[in-house]
Amino acid sequence: MELEAKSVYFFSQQDEDFFFEWIGRIGCINNVVGRGGIYIGLDQNAVLEDEVWEIVAVFRRYRVPLAQLGALDRAGYSRVLRKELRRWSAQKAEDTQELE
Repeated sequence: MELEAKSVYFFSQQDEDFFFEWIGRIGCINNVVGRGGIYIGLDQNAVLEDEVWEIVAVFRRYRVPLAQLGALDRAGYSRVLRKELRRWSAQKAEDTQELE
């Protein structure tokens, strides 16, 4: 699975370095590529609940739309996380408008 982070604004070189360091520490992420945006490859079948929360934290910090995380919804996750994943997935239209 590939997540997309378009229009990420870094306030400094250190801020950018921190973003990539943070993403790189999340175990399920196996690839990060910049090509007109940042594309984050992950093993969808190996994503732990704690890793989803880390991805959410990074995405919120750098204002990446959360709607795409709805695809990570799994039966084994807590009710709180599953509820949030569904809510974020439903916010797709709002996220798209916010980026324009």
